[in-house]
Amino acid sequence: MKKTFFLIATAVVALLAGCSSKPSSVELKEISLSKQKLSLEVGETKQLVVLYEPEDAEDGAPEIVWDSSRERVAKVNQNGKVTAESVGKTTITATCGKLTAECQVEVVKATNPDNPENLENPENPDPVASLSLSRNNIDVPAAGGVYNVDITSNTMWSASVDADWVTLSSNSGTGNGDIEVTVAAATEAMITTTTITFNYGTTGKVTLSISRAQRAGKPITLDIDRKNVALKGESFTINVTSELEWTAKSSDEKMVKFSNKTENSIDVTVSDNSSATVQGTDAVYHPTSTIVFSNGESTATFSIYQQHPYVYLNEYWGVQDKPAAGGTYSAKLYSNTTWSLFFEGDHSWAHITPVSGTGDATLSLVIDQNTTGKARECRVKLYSGDYGYLISQAAN
Repeated sequence: MKKTFFLIATAVVALLAGCSSKPSSVELKEISLSKQKLSLEVGETKQLVVLYEPEDAEDGAPEIVWDSSRERVAKVNQNGKVTAESVGKTTITATCGKLTAECQVEVVKATNPDNPENLENPENPDPVASLSLSRNNIDVPAAGGVYNVDITSNTMWSASVDADWVTLSSNSGTGNGDIEVTVAAATEAMITTTTITFNYGTTGKVTLSISRAQRAGKPITLDIDRKNVALKGESFTINVTSELEWTAKSSDEKMVKFSNKTENSIDVTVSDNSSATVQGTDAVYHPTSTIVFSNGESTATFSIYQQHPYVYLNEYWGVQDKPAAGGTYSAKLYSNTTWSLFFEGDHSWAHITPVSGTGDATLSLVIDQNTTGKARECRVKLYSGDYGYLISQAAN
């Protein structure tokens, strides 16, 4: 009897030792699934099994966590059972600690010879055709992108788009499904729009609006932004840097002409400005016109400063009265055009030489002795108009 008890006790100890819950000392290197690809019909189920490498590492491995990237297409429970929900594609993932394994699942429409167009209600042989989208508009940045659109339908459908910057992963289908809408990056300096049209049934139509932001390129730039031009005019080249096609427009198309436009430059000719109003100032260059460069996204302005005809003296003869004794005085005349001098009032006592010329000159003013007993004055003008200088002399 004692011997029997000893044998039973020994067997129990051995059994308990074999059922130990301690983690396996074998390191798990990899997991995979019994299927890497599955094709299911709507409503069909399949069982996925996790395979361990090495096999004897399974006992100590972490619990498997299952997931579907698109549960609308197919779901998976925590035992690895996959259930097809609607037409489309999804990825089933099994995660074991830091290790993962995937199965690509494609769900197709269920075979129903008696009623192929009514997938969800085979009892009704003539359903009302319907189609709806998971979204009806997409706002796309200038960089473009890829967007998924889910389709819910009970009939055949087709999709079309008339813009070459939008492509569809599929142009037709039957029943529920999905398509990828790929929008290319913007190349235009404006917001662009288009419409994807889904036709279904006999006359059914649903639209998806696409709006893409305008291209955000680098601003247009010029190698110089201003030019001083001589009175007689001149020609020069402006170099342009722009990622987009550009245009140039002058504020004075009679004075400024363009030629030899290329992708990166344009030649500019500014005409003779001699007929402009004579200026009595030492400001040699005056704003004449501007050229605006534009590429649709940005602008750059080029300013032209051109000489006007000018005549002026560096000394004002009338600052103080000339003495009654008279005398000789000089002044520097500056000009870039033809000029002449003339007097107003009695000027028989004031003499200027020269009285005409072209360009710069040194003027000599001779004042006679004043014997009239009265102060006297006259005005000398350098060109037609109101501009001139007052010459005054004290009484004796």
